[in-house]
Amino acid sequence: MVNRILQLLGRALITLGLLMGAFVAYQLWGTGIQQKNDQRQLAREFTQELIAAPESITYTEGSIAGKISIPALRVSQWLVMGVRIQDLKKGPGIFTASALPGELGNLAIAGHRTSHGAPFKNLDKLVPDDSIIVTTRSGTYTYKVTGSEIVKPKNVEVLNVVDPTKAVVTLITCHPKNSNSRRLIIHATLLPEQTPTIPIVVTKIEKSEEPALDSGWFHDSSRTLPTILWGMALIAHWWVAQRLIRRFRSTATAEKSIKATAWDTFGTIVGTVSLLLLFVMSLYMFFKNLSGVLPTNI
Repeated sequence: MVNRILQLLGRALITLGLLMGAFVAYQLWGTGIQQKNDQRQLAREFTQELIAAPESITYTEGSIAGKISIPALRVSQWLVMGVRIQDLKKGPGIFTASALPGELGNLAIAGHRTSHGAPFKNLDKLVPDDSIIVTTRSGTYTYKVTGSEIVKPKNVEVLNVVDPTKAVVTLITCHPKNSNSRRLIIHATLLPEQTPTIPIVVTKIEKSEEPALDSGWFHDSSRTLPTILWGMALIAHWWVAQRLIRRFRSTATAEKSIKATAWDTFGTIVGTVSLLLLFVMSLYMFFKNLSGVLPTNI
């Protein structure tokens, strides 16, 4: 009895370890696949705006805001308006309460460093005089890095406007890598020479948001039930797989004709592949919803 319990416990721990490893892989690479798709969609939206050539633009949370390029890091990412969890999954986001690109004040932009494509992965390698280029429908604006600092997640003073007569940009990401214990802040100042464009009337809808970007457990309550349901689906797949394995083993030991044995082998392969595909799909959906339940970081 004791050996049976230890055997089950060992299997459970091994399974848990494999699931944790798979979840880490999903966070590092799986979310990047989603982000690439979102980036392509943002590129299409920006192109459509250029073709339509509207005289005014209304920015809403989650909408395309432009592009940020950091030549020193080989970064080129489409920007979204807003820093909600669903916004930053698409790409770096502009705080809705901050200044717009090219405006006087503080343009604050947050981005992921370890997941969802990790657009700000190497932000710590920026040095003074490196360029940060922001392109929007209203123009192309070049900022020069002036310095950096590391602050606590709740230190929202970095978003404040220090000098209303200057146009600056503040880049925000987590620090160190693979942790959300601190925030890495990059400061840059707008250069006086900019690319002139046709003037466009811009309207920005400002909404309340969590400036510290430090959401806790169950920050997305809509993901709780789907996480439970997809978890149950995984358990169901495991149970069915165990039953099928036992069945295939029992039929393999029975006396059968060569034709019947070949048919059973074919059925085993088809059944295994089908279960594997269903399991991978369920595991992906489980991890996707689990991300909305666990504490977030950027």
